[in-house]
Amino acid sequence: MKVIYKYELKIDTQQEIYLPKGYNILSVQTQRCVPCLWVEIDKSKEKVPVKIVTIGTGIEFENNGNLSYIGTYQINAVGLVFHVYEEKTKTKNDE
Repeated sequence: MKVIYKYELKIDTQQEIYLPKGYNILSVQTQRCVPCLWVEIDKSKEKVPVKIVTIGTGIEFENNGNLSYIGTYQINAVGLVFHVYEEKTKTKNDE
């Protein structure tokens, strides 16, 4: 059975979260000025590490084809805009 869960993100360049295998990232937005990731999951599956990369507007970064764009969020209180990617690995989402 599938369910949608919310995962709070840090405003940080890189972080790792644990998601059940077969996950489907739906959206990234802020809720009460906190960046959040909404993900469709199956709670019965084994969890795997998922690398999330956050890049601020105007910041240079390297993408060797291993970053997959998720979405953009804004922190309106301070006027900042961030762009969120998933760093893909060979075993990222294997069932």
